Amino acid sequence: MDMSVLIVVEHDNQKISPATRNLVRASMSFSKKPILLVAGYNCEAVAKEAAEIANVVSVWCADNICYKNFLAEALSKLIVTMAESFSHILIASTTFGKNIMPRVAALLDITQVTDVVDIVDDSIFIHPIYAGNALEKVKVLDAKKALTIRTTAFNPVIETQQPCSIEKIDYVFASSQSEFISQSIQTSNRPDLNSADIVVSGGRGLQSAEKFKLVEDFAAVLGAAVGASRAAVDAGFVPNDYQVGQTGKIVAPNLYVALGISGAVQHLAYALDADPNAGMAGGLLLNPDGLEQVGCRRAVPTPWRSMVRALHLSVFKDRWPRLFSDFNLQKQPLPTEPIVMEAISGACTMVKRDAMKDVGPWDEVYFMHCEDLDLCMRYRKKLWTIIFVPDGRFVHFRGACSRTRPLFVEWNKHRGMMIFYRKHFKHQYP
Repeated sequence: MDMSVLIVVEHDNQKISPATRNLVRASMSFSKKPILLVAGYNCEAVAKEAAEIANVVSVWCADNICYKNFLAEALSKLIVTMAESFSHILIASTTFGKNIMPRVAALLDITQVTDVVDIVDDSIFIHPIYAGNALEKVKVLDAKKALTIRTTAFNPVIETQQPCSIEKIDYVFASSQSEFISQSIQTSNRPDLNSADIVVSGGRGLQSAEKFKLVEDFAAVLGAAVGASRAAVDAGFVPNDYQVGQTGKIVAPNLYVALGISGAVQHLAYALDADPNAGMAGGLLLNPDGLEQVGCRRAVPTPWRSMVRALHLSVFKDRWPRLFSDFNLQKQPLPTEPIVMEAISGACTMVKRDAMKDVGPWDEVYFMHCEDLDLCMRYRKKLWTIIFVPDGRFVHFRGACSRTRPLFVEWNKHRGMMIFYRKHFKHQYP
């Protein structure tokens, strides 16, 4: 047999998962038509449904009670036994696929490429890295390729065909390392989250499980699936299977509604992308009580400005604002959009890679304090702008370290400021 493409079908012993149709579309990037492997128990209906998907050349059906509950140990051994005839093995990047494919790749001693979003040719694939912030193109040199496919990146095959052949597979691999005990399945009339056309997601901003029910009520009106941020799941508002994102389910709806989800990091990233001269962005740091944290946005604390603050000379700022204004700006009105700032807090910053290569990393001569001011000064000297993003809101929990060891902290603040002044202002204050 010519080397072909094997697709492992996810199903519930009654019908195939919609992701299978996306996998068939992905397989059309290869020169050979796919063979579908259906492994389960009393799963004849699944095999017949799979055989009617357009472009499928054959369905192999392993129908045995040992595959009833889809234990990864049994299924991976079955797939490895089948693998000799195939150059590519595809499975969806779902919980089902992520549980099985690493075992298959390990048993075959080959590389696995995870979350493939584009297929360039038989050996070159594109997949996201760094939590989706970058795309990596990889070339796999192994004779066999093990791929988990991000199904939302490929349109489903909705066309049908006259049923292709269904071949019975008699291999039996009972798992001796694990035993199925039970499973708890939540039934819902809502669309499946992975394939929903409309998704309504809630986040930690909803504050409680009771308020999260508003998301579910709204989703019911729209006929939408319900998702949640990791923070909402960790807070116990909803179960884990609601989670959307890097550590949850990947969705690609036509309409996505986010309620109580800040997107704070995305605001910082957008501010950096929008300005080619921007090298660093920082958000609005809040204390747990919701008030803006001191030092979140500020002017550079020059020796003169520090003296003004130390001697409380800012009482004269109304008359001579340029001379006597405080360098901490949290009492000024909050801007409505990202603005250029002299300095921001190092508690939460995002920097461009090119800017970091140009300027360099943190100066380790500082301890606990002033290294963020030093970095801001170095960015400005290299003509990189610093952006304060008011919509990027972050809670700085237990950020006041001076409450723990006040004398130790104040000493290191003083030492850090002296290093900062000598480094950046010695030419002005000899």
